[in-house]
Amino acid sequence: MTPAIYTRYTKIVLDAITDAKLKINKYKRNFMFEIFMLYLSIPDRINFLQSGRYSRSGEQRFGSCPV
Repeated sequence: MTPAIYTRYTKIVLDAITDAKLKINKYKRNFMFEIFMLYLSIPDRINFLQSGRYSRSGEQRFGSCPV
């Protein structure tokens, strides 16, 4: 993704999370943000291995599913 599109998606996702009026802590908010951004940026199948490959975290983080 180009930086302009990435910043636009970042703003949209963060606004959606904050507008949901849910009481979630910072860890879960960051996890949800990362999941949404990965969903938008992974070109092929979306699974734990691909999530770990395209993010800064390992695939174990997505397999444990803290949300």
